[in-house]
Amino acid sequence: SLNYPPPFEVPVAQRAVLADPDSLNVAIPGYLIGKPANSAKYLRYTMTRALTFPANFAGSAATASATATASTTMDIQKNGVSCGTITFALGAAVATFVSSGGAAVSFAAGAVLGIVAQASQDATLADIAVSLVATPTV
Repeated sequence: SLNYPPPFEVPVAQRAVLADPDSLNVAIPGYLIGKPANSAKYLRYTMTRALTFPANFAGSAATASATATASTTMDIQKNGVSCGTITFALGAAVATFVSSGGAAVSFAAGAVLGIVAQASQDATLADIAVSLVATPTV
């Protein structure tokens, strides 16, 4: 006779430890095809749960397919009020992030995250991809 393990039993070597979902990072992506128009709002995201972005948006990333002709700064907003910036330096295709006061930024469920382009369009900066990383606020 064959000796099978009881139904639904997973051998110890194949068991995975599941992480607490409240401790996992959340990535909020955004993408803009072409060059951002003057003061264009190109990301608007309504929070479905409370999230906190670390100081200076650590862990977040922004890149462009074409480098900036001049320093270009985009505004990160919480409910329409500035809470940080994304800056592409002259000749850069990778941005740096700064949060207001260098502090963590918390959003309640229902709050709106926005990214707004600078008032004057850069001549070459284009195809911007952004991934903002936060953790759930418990």
